[in-house]
Amino acid sequence: MRLGAFNYIPKPVTQEQLLNITKKALEKKIALDRKKQLFQYEGRTQKRK
Repeated sequence: MRLGAFNYIPKPVTQEQLLNITKKALEKKIALDRKKQLFQYEGRTQKRK
């Protein structure tokens, strides 16, 4: 689970399981990226004051 691993996928895995895990990982990645963007934006607006 280190180095950015999202989940452990035991074998055998069905297509549905793989799709669900991939979808959750993508949703988490998007949320983290948005959070990072908001913090960067906040930092830029704080410097203007």
